[in-house]
Formats: sequence, structure tokens, C-alpha cells
Amino acid sequence: MGAIIDHWSDEALGHVLNGENCIFLSEVYVGLLVIDKDLNLIEPSDGNYARVKVLHTDWIVDEDMRNSNDIEFPTATKFWGVATHFALFDKSGKRLVLGLLTQPKIILPGEIVKFAAGDLRITI
Repeated sequence: MGAIIDHWSDEALGHVLNGENCIFLSEVYVGLLVIDKDLNLIEPSDGNYARVKVLHTDWIVDEDMRNSNDIEFPTATKFWGVATHFALFDKSGKRLVLGLLTQPKIILPGEIVKFAAGDLRITI
């Protein structure tokens, strides 16, 4: 389950409490995060890794927010690492949401990481 991190939380609270305009993002990018040797969360850096573009219409919002369509990454051509988290990024690469995967996933060459509809959940 993911959680909205500081930037988006501030935007939402500013809108609700102060009537400020929120930034509307028509597209965001889903990324995978792995743990490096120094125990930092990073995205895989090679092996055909790329974030997946999703539109605002690709999400269902009720008690939480979840993906309404499958999200599929390119085929890994090298070892990507052990994915433990997912994140949503804006076009500029700013991380907006960080979420823990239910099960860590070892991503080997030839594998395709896919999140079925409803697998990614985000709460406020």
C-alpha cells in the first residue's frame, strides 16, 4: 500500500484548509524501487528499465486510490534487483507517492513485472 508523501500531502491540505488550487497532473509515471548495497531505495539503472506512464483516468478513487488497468514494465534484460517498493513520479521525476510492495520481487533477466488492476493501492 502506498502513501502520499510530503509534497502531495501539503497540496491536499492547502486545498482543503486554505482553498488553495491543487496541481492537476494528467499523467504520472509508476516506478519500481530496489534496495542497493548501502540499503538505499533506488530505481534500477539499466537492463531496459523504464518507468511506466499512466494517466489520471487509469485510477479508481473511493476509500483509497488504485490502478484500474494492468501496469506492465518492459522486459528486464539484466538483473534489476529485489523490488520492495513502488513510486509515482511526475514528469520532472519528483517522487509523489511511495508504496511498499506486498511481496518483494526478485527481477531476473527475461522477466516482466506486471501489476494487475487493483494491485497498487494508495491511501491519504
